[in-house]
Amino acid sequence: MKIRLVKLPFYVKLLIFFACTDIYLVSGIKITYLFAVPIMLALINRGGGVQRTKENVLLLFWFASYFLSIGHVISWSDFIIVVIGQLVLFVIYFYFSSVRTLEKLSRIDYFFQLSLYFMVILGLIQLLLYYVIGSTWGISHVTHGVGLPRSAALCLEPDWYGVICMMALLFMLMNITNKERFFGKKTDYVIIFLSGTALVLNLTRAAWVGTVGAVLFVLFIGSGKIGSKMRRRIVRVIILAIPLVFVTGLVLSYTSPDIFLKLATRLNIRLWTTNDGGATGSRTAAINVMLHYFKLHPFTGNGVGGMGEISSNNALLKMLGYDYQINAGRGSANIFITNLFDVGIIGTAFLVTFFGVIFKKGIGAYRKTGDYKLLTYIVVLIGLLVDFQFNNGLRQAYVWIILGVILSYVKLDRANTQV
Repeated sequence: MKIRLVKLPFYVKLLIFFACTDIYLVSGIKITYLFAVPIMLALINRGGGVQRTKENVLLLFWFASYFLSIGHVISWSDFIIVVIGQLVLFVIYFYFSSVRTLEKLSRIDYFFQLSLYFMVILGLIQLLLYYVIGSTWGISHVTHGVGLPRSAALCLEPDWYGVICMMALLFMLMNITNKERFFGKKTDYVIIFLSGTALVLNLTRAAWVGTVGAVLFVLFIGSGKIGSKMRRRIVRVIILAIPLVFVTGLVLSYTSPDIFLKLATRLNIRLWTTNDGGATGSRTAAINVMLHYFKLHPFTGNGVGGMGEISSNNALLKMLGYDYQINAGRGSANIFITNLFDVGIIGTAFLVTFFGVIFKKGIGAYRKTGDYKLLTYIVVLIGLLVDFQFNNGLRQAYVWIILGVILSYVKLDRANTQV
């Protein structure tokens, strides 16, 4: 990839890197939050403030809907943490949605992808160390689920590392099918092989489904600018990847002879509720609890972050008919059901409309300009939203970077089209 020499502040590079991790400074506070101050100062120095666009107004209305539930907030401590955290994410989003030059966007894209590929390789190193010397650094799920080790790289848990692998795979898939060089041709194919292998061996089912959803979107978006050649390239890459992943499994089977049997068990959809150490049951129970509380306050919700209190309140869970801990955390299981629980119908309507505007603007600009970089970020966002039907990652910083970058590409493409 040829990147022009344009200055990108060092703190932005660090922000991008830590956004691709899931590292916490202390409980509830991620390291990415530390970059809110310099990002805010950068926005102020640019002048003009935050633009009053349709999508920004919708976001602010969504945020305002947080406060409609003040009379029945379940947990004030979690409410405050989520409110402050969301403000930080808004600052990050506003910064990346206000990039004014294609050169700067290219640099952001470069460091974002580089961070993803670093994380993929780190997770594979953890897996390799486990099989070679028995290291458990970054490894979990050996004693439950199907009994295969799952690496997490610098993420809080393997599921989020799976999302990183999915994004890395989608980025590189779009790079090579558009003949865009990130490193060199051979290295790019090595990266796509490593990303695909990590995604499969990580056993993150939501990321598998997200990848399929994103690829199907690319294949069936229509003739338009993509064309049959690009679709054929994607299919060719997928066909080539299958035997490579199989060979990797053969190599690993020397240290774990039953790896194929365990992997096949994990792939069996009919066993998904019984072969994951209770994860599916936990998520299903969490969704049922959220729907129970949604009925209590359908329009305003129960206060953002309230599931953090419920998921750790064993007496309450037992009263609701659940004798084990449900999917823990302030954001749980499904992006839209979580929002119905948090902010009710009113707030969720603003969020759904926001995503609708993003896709309408993004796809509209792509059809006019054929900007494959814009399409790449839309494809990645599709993968994330499909994944988030099972793992709500709306409060991950990289989501807001991607949303911001999409809008910056839209603005630049429209400006170039008008010229």
